[in-house]
Amino acid sequence: MARLQNKVVVVTGASSGFGRAIAKACAAEGAKVVVSDVHENPNAGGFEDDAALTTVEAIEKLGGTGTYVGCDVTKEDQVDNLVAETVRAFGRIDVMVNNAGVYRNGKRLHEFDEADLDVCYEVNVKGTFFGAKAGIRRMLEQGDGGVIVNLVSTAGLQGHPNQSVYNISKGGAGQPHPVPRDRVRQGPDPRQRDLPDLREDLAHPRAVRRQGLRPGLRRVDPAQAVG
Repeated sequence: MARLQNKVVVVTGASSGFGRAIAKACAAEGAKVVVSDVHENPNAGGFEDDAALTTVEAIEKLGGTGTYVGCDVTKEDQVDNLVAETVRAFGRIDVMVNNAGVYRNGKRLHEFDEADLDVCYEVNVKGTFFGAKAGIRRMLEQGDGGVIVNLVSTAGLQGHPNQSVYNISKGGAGQPHPVPRDRVRQGPDPRQRDLPDLREDLAHPRAVRRQGLRPGLRRVDPAQAVG
């Protein structure tokens, strides 16, 4: 199958882990993938079975198309540059996967310090916000819609022990509803009243659809989420 044939997909935090798997899965479905991270090589000690390869090299080994753009998602100008480089390379953006994230655990709430909270908030909340913002802006300029995927967590819904700062950050990142409720649909007439119904907004040919993806113990199909 080639469910994402010729779609342009950006994945942040894609050198390792979930992001790497998502990037490879999308490439296998025919997407042109922009791999983004603060470093190009996989994290040491990860679970990748092809860790000697960068994600782009792994994609190319599969016969896919990919390119790497360095980006620190906590810096809005770098996220804007990521989108600009994507358009420069492939002419457009169809899917923005805000996957980049950090994890802090091993302490009770009162044992975490401000630095632990700050790093989780900066990457998991602001990074997701900046990615969604830049992606939506470009998709509206294109005028034919797109998909925003935010990687969130069950930790943001129910909380898990000994990782309160992570739970808090994923609670913020895991609230995708403000994206469509902002009614990002842009009609041909700027005076036109926004449609009041979310389902109608998302059915519009210029709609930007959002998806919250919570990886868990069951198998998740990234291509289905972004398609």
